[in-house]
Amino acid sequence: MTVPEKRDPDHSKPSTNMRRSLARVAVVQALFQVEFNPDSQACVVDEMLNHRRHEILDGLCLVQLDQDFFRDLFQGVLSGKIPTSDPVVSVLDQDWALNRLDPLLRLMMRLGAYELQVSTEVPARVVVAEYVDLAGAFLGQRETAMINAVLDTLAHRYRADEFETTP
Repeated sequence: MTVPEKRDPDHSKPSTNMRRSLARVAVVQALFQVEFNPDSQACVVDEMLNHRRHEILDGLCLVQLDQDFFRDLFQGVLSGKIPTSDPVVSVLDQDWALNRLDPLLRLMMRLGAYELQVSTEVPARVVVAEYVDLAGAFLGQRETAMINAVLDTLAHRYRADEFETTP
């Protein structure tokens, strides 16, 4: 994943955007663990935020991730209060059942769908680009293109006003 190099003027703390990008990477990893052990939710959060805090991802230390954003994404997707699977299924070809997708691909699509619905302070194009970059770091070109297509369709559905052009 390409993480922008823009830092705060004091160079000691990554920008908010970088901290959020790092949180997205960590959430994907955390949800991937929960995918295979659903009883581990609390342990995974503790592990990611406390025990792995000095691990380096994309050149940044996990201690620098936006912890509130991490928790919001992690808990939001798992809570089921905001639908994340149904919107993805509605965009997929009928031949593609959600459970047939690679778990990492499925998680990234669900996270992107959640963020598009909830994180309205982040422009839709940015949300799509973040998950496309993330997919590019972990998945192949076909899967990355699939994430782009699914999330772009959902972005237009949920945030049509951001794509309207003015004459």
